[in-house]
Amino acid sequence: MAYLFPKVIGWGKLQPYMRYVNNNPSDSRSSDSIEMGLNYIIDGQNTKFNLNHVQGDANASGFASRDLSRVTFGLQLQF
Repeated sequence: MAYLFPKVIGWGKLQPYMRYVNNNPSDSRSSDSIEMGLNYIIDGQNTKFNLNHVQGDANASGFASRDLSRVTFGLQLQF
């Protein structure tokens, strides 16, 4: 779930979001994670900054791992 605020701040717009991921594989334990973040969108999806916090036990494969809490900052540039 995300919402793009219509007001321009500086060069772009703010977009807070939240995402919940749940995985229930038949051959392993279930896993889940919740992500809350903020995008600063300058040129649509061509230029944006992202700051987020993820909490949960789902890893990149979708299978359960140890419970983690992480904060990341990213930049997306597309030409």
